[in-house]
Parts: sequence; structure tokens; C-alpha cells
Amino acid sequence: MLLGMGALAAWSPLVQERVQRSAQALDGGMAALDAALSGRLRIWSGALCMLREHPLNGVGVRGFRAAFPACDPHPERVPAWGAGPPLHAHQLVLEVASETGLVGLLLWLAGAALAWRAWRYADRAARARAHPAMLALAVSVFPLNTHLAAYSTFWGGVLLLLAGLYVGSLWGPVEPEASAPQR
Repeated sequence: MLLGMGALAAWSPLVQERVQRSAQALDGGMAALDAALSGRLRIWSGALCMLREHPLNGVGVRGFRAAFPACDPHPERVPAWGAGPPLHAHQLVLEVASETGLVGLLLWLAGAALAWRAWRYADRAARARAHPAMLALAVSVFPLNTHLAAYSTFWGGVLLLLAGLYVGSLWGPVEPEASAPQR
């Protein structure tokens, strides 16, 4: 696998650039880490500022881009991602907390608790049916991801479809097994 990655890095300038940028994290210091993360530390700092300024209900869904300039910790510097404000927090917990506040975060956590509870009390057959949807949903909302925007039209729709598939697979009616044909 390492050999394959090395070959890909040798032939692809984009991979070479990403490897060089990631290697900056090993140089030490917050500036190097932020550069390796493509400016994510600056974005996450802005998201925490939004949560401090609007703790109850956040800045509103899809309001991150409008609220970021007021919470930018370094407005004088050119951002690593290019021109303009970031469109979302690039981290699920910070996105939910900054855009929907503590109320929204508590509701997301309640939804996760209900999904976990439904899994725990389901029988083996229901778990087997729901496993692919559960795995896709868990990977999509894994809190350490720097992910696509959960409140965007596309990604939000995908998350809702995965949640519906999970619930439907877990709690959906089970068809009776076909018995042997009568003679």
C-alpha cells in the first residue's frame, strides 16, 4: 500500500503538494499545523467564536459564511483556502454548534442517542439489515472528520436519506420466510 501511495505521489503533482502541506504539521507550531490543515484551525477558531457570541441558537443554518468575518481571528492575513470566507466549519460538532447553537447540538446528540438505543434493542436480523446504512451513517457523521457541510442541500439530503434507510431497515416489517411449497 505504501508503495502504491509513493507511486501516486511521484506521478501526481496534486498528491505531492498535499503530502508537502501535510508534512508541515511535523515542523511544530500552530502556524505550521494550520497550514497543514489548509486553514482549518482558523476556521475552527471562528466557529468557537460564533458559539460564544450566539450560544443558544447559533448564527443560523447556512449563516457561517456571513458570520465568519466578524469572528475571523486573523482578518489581516490571506486565508490558506483562498479568497472569501469559508462556507462552513469543516467539522461536524463545530458546524452544528456554531450554526444551530447548544439547542441544535443537544438535538443532534439526542438523535444519535436514539439511533444507538434503537440499535441496542433491535434483534439480530434487524441489525443485519441495518448494518450497511448504520456504517455509512456513522462514517458520514464521525465527529473527527473534516467533512462536507451537513446543512448543505446535497450532503444534508444524503444524511437524511441514510438516516431514513437506517430506521427503515432497523424497524421495518419483516416478511415471513417462504415455506416449502405444498404438494
